[in-house]
Amino acid sequence: MAGTSKTRPYNAVNAGALSIAECEITFSAADARVLLVEGLPANSLIVDAFFDLTEAFDSGTSDTLSIGTGATGGANDGDILDTVDGQGTPGVFPATRSIPKVSGLSGGEDVYAYYNTEGTAPSAGAAKAYIVYARLADNG
Repeated sequence: MAGTSKTRPYNAVNAGALSIAECEITFSAADARVLLVEGLPANSLIVDAFFDLTEAFDSGTSDTLSIGTGATGGANDGDILDTVDGQGTPGVFPATRSIPKVSGLSGGEDVYAYYNTEGTAPSAGAAKAYIVYARLADNG
């Protein structure tokens, strides 16, 4: 089974209203995956980010899940909002740093979930990455 992603904003992204976007991450034989969680509109404030690990990943060495704003292909450490051990006990893991974060003022910013696996290809694992954000101004 290959990894999949779903992006579902739960609000119409009106100025001042909170919106939630999620991305589903499932096991894959790929060495690294980058999945779009949401393309934030300009003048947005990320107020929370978290993972819901529903089934532990089982590659031979490690499975790391991260969420951040870096470019496709990876993020710098300063861009990471949350990182969890995908082989850990299932549960909800809130962001531990860089919250709140304001997206680009002149243009929006993309938020990605990163799934990195080492060792044998995993045969199990599932998680969802979430962000909660609000638009600070109506940009038309």
